Amino acid sequence: MINKEVPILDKGYVKLISFMGQDESPLSDARLSSQAKPDVKRDDGLRSYLWEHGHTSTFQSMICQIELKLPLFVLHQLHRHRTVSFDGLEIESSEEGFRKWFSPNEQSGRYSKFEEEFYIPEKVLAQDTKNKQGSVDTLAEKVQKAFATELDYSNFHAYEDYTRYLDNGVSKEYARLLLQPNLYTRRRITGDFVNWCNLEKLRLDPHAQPESRAYAQGISEILKFLWPKSYELFEEFTLHAVKFSRTEMTALKELVSGYGMVDIDESFEQLLGKNKLKVFLEKIGIS
Repeated sequence: MINKEVPILDKGYVKLISFMGQDESPLSDARLSSQAKPDVKRDDGLRSYLWEHGHTSTFQSMICQIELKLPLFVLHQLHRHRTVSFDGLEIESSEEGFRKWFSPNEQSGRYSKFEEEFYIPEKVLAQDTKNKQGSVDTLAEKVQKAFATELDYSNFHAYEDYTRYLDNGVSKEYARLLLQPNLYTRRRITGDFVNWCNLEKLRLDPHAQPESRAYAQGISEILKFLWPKSYELFEEFTLHAVKFSRTEMTALKELVSGYGMVDIDESFEQLLGKNKLKVFLEKIGIS
């Protein structure tokens, strides 16, 4: 899969450049602390335990570099994480245990001329009246087509002006100010598995902007290919998991208690299995 472009949007892609680490890496790192001997029969159980219980430092030896060709406005969404490194400046979370990181390198508009490549959406969404930062699929098709036509027209003239001022001696770093945020750029991002999963958790959310979600889906294909067992744990315990407040836990306990233990054993054991059912009941305070 290295150097294979996974198409995203109309002109973009994600592409695996390099990687290190395997699904077995967290296991050898975890066993280093206890000097335990390798045990293939226990590998899946140990890997699951590590991720479920937050021992994620062992997964940070799994690192990959991914190249993305994407519109500028999507890039600004993807790099809005508290644990990133930009041009040597590290921005870290206030949480002491946050050791995850990204290392990006981007095409520079100061040193090279941008190509005439702009993103034109197939579908234009309307403003959500309930969620100020959200969009909904209710915009009339006539308005969508008019917007896309106007955007294409605006891009053409912006790039025409950009080229003309470059020819007239304006520096690249100033001429680029004429270009718009749907311009395509390229960025290579190096990150460990844990921080990639942090990005995935945020950008695969149904409420995320569709374009950002499309790139997160492309990245997920790469992560699944490289580390299928670890990614499955991310899906099981993080991506599709939810948190409950104390009040919600009380309500859940009351709801489950209403079944009666016989009903619980019969209906839930088929879904979870005997051992996982026991753990589930312990979590909500039913024994």
